[in-house]
Amino acid sequence: MIFKFIYGNHVNFGNGIHDTMKLLKYGFEESGHELHFEKNVCPGCTNIIVELFTYDFLQRCIDASKTPGTRFVIIATEFITGKTFNDFKTVDNTKNLVSANHYEKRDYWLKRYTTFIKATELACSVWHLNEIASEKFKEELSRDVLYMPHCYVSKLANICTFERKQDIDFLFTGTLTALRESILTSLLDSGYKCKFLDSSTPPLQRLSWVERSKIALNLKQNSDWKYSSNSRYYYHLCNDSLMISHKCEIDCDLSIFITEVEETKFLESCKEFINSDRHVSLRKAQTEKFNDEKPNEGYFKVLIDKLGI
Repeated sequence: MIFKFIYGNHVNFGNGIHDTMKLLKYGFEESGHELHFEKNVCPGCTNIIVELFTYDFLQRCIDASKTPGTRFVIIATEFITGKTFNDFKTVDNTKNLVSANHYEKRDYWLKRYTTFIKATELACSVWHLNEIASEKFKEELSRDVLYMPHCYVSKLANICTFERKQDIDFLFTGTLTALRESILTSLLDSGYKCKFLDSSTPPLQRLSWVERSKIALNLKQNSDWKYSSNSRYYYHLCNDSLMISHKCEIDCDLSIFITEVEETKFLESCKEFINSDRHVSLRKAQTEKFNDEKPNEGYFKVLIDKLGI
């Protein structure tokens, strides 16, 4: 069966969701189905859309839904907090550090939540990238919300076959918040080589920096952030890249493959991993454990079969 993945609601041809697009494409192929990438909603087809709805895009979905055979699968990525997304309260005492990032724009998250709720009224199925969050979404939507697993897919495995010349100590990719910048600044001030890449970095350039880096960091958005980033975990597991993460209040199913450290001990631990060269053996062990223990095993077939098409 052929499915359509719609990326037109995301900028730069879906660059920011590139990893999810690849996981779906190859996961579907391993399950005997095809996934076509399309910019615009396809009337008469099953359209898979990663949540990020403007009112204009939502209207295009509504218009398409009037064509017989049009179906929507919506993939949620955020966290419900009350009647909005991602409202984890925090006090910013850093003053002169970065604070004007999209995580703190409450109007933005309220709009995303509101349009998402309206879009789910069109959906034949809702999936979520986080197993724990999917339970919260079930309560909010009063419908089944399925977990879309981050599993080992052979075409995504990128194992380095040569001895890397890693000239970067620490790498962080994502949105720079006050907490994240304070950690990177502390590492830089201690003499370590650090690299920051924002979320618009093209995939090939990002991979090049990943291969050059000894340790990739997963940093909480703020001290009150509750959830691990399983999408970031997954990318580095697939690309043979060691990740050290803040320990969050709520684990994800990939936490067992990642070295997680409490915030109070995080900087000290990062330095110890670099200074002792433990990062080399940890990287190899992390990659092998994931490849062995998290195979696809029909996860996507189950999701597709539940669509009842």
